[in-house]
Amino acid sequence: MSVNFDGDGVENEAVNFKRVPDMLEINRFFDGETGKNVNYREVVAALPKSVREMLTSGFEMKNFAKIFEDQSMMQTVEAYLASGMNISETARRLYMHRNTLMYRLNSIRKNTGLDLSKFADAVTFELLRYLYIIK
Repeated sequence: MSVNFDGDGVENEAVNFKRVPDMLEINRFFDGETGKNVNYREVVAALPKSVREMLTSGFEMKNFAKIFEDQSMMQTVEAYLASGMNISETARRLYMHRNTLMYRLNSIRKNTGLDLSKFADAVTFELLRYLYIIK
């Protein structure tokens, strides 16, 4: 695994250098010789608390907490992700009307700013959920 920082000059080198210990900590979870990757939850749990706090700093976590603590919303999210983010399949799995499912997903988008129909946002949501759990 290699670490590549996006930088636009010498002024960012000091900031990038400060991130090296964190990147080395993450790197120890990836064995380059065997290609073995561990579960992302193990990696996140092993991160220093300061890094975990940095990852959540750009988000209004109280809005996420309302969703993370709502069992029916999380059941919806889990089914949606497990069905490959397919609306029709998720509605069938949950025995839920398609419009109800769309309403719940739109509610998540409005409250968190993350659109779970976009893969990157779904990954971010899951990462934030785990960070919330281990806080």
